[in-house]
Amino acid sequence: MTENKPDPPKRSLTAYFRFRAVVYDDVKTENTTLAPKEIMSLIGKMWRELDDSEKEKYQKLYDKGAKVYKKKMEAYVKKYGAIPKKKRK
Repeated sequence: MTENKPDPPKRSLTAYFRFRAVVYDDVKTENTTLAPKEIMSLIGKMWRELDDSEKEKYQKLYDKGAKVYKKKMEAYVKKYGAIPKKKRK
């Protein structure tokens, strides 16, 4: 961005990424011989096997974060104007 225009607010983490942030360190310490790619596969499997009620907990956290993001983004656009869309190559 320009010098006098700060970066826009960042989006909220999805439910999966919130789950991943919580369990990553534990999975990594329990599986020290696994490569990072294998650890991520294991976490993905854990997410797929998670109860819907547990997933709902992370989804609610995402929803709260999304509301905060929306408010911050509205304030940012009001103050600095719309963010131009990036063109694909």
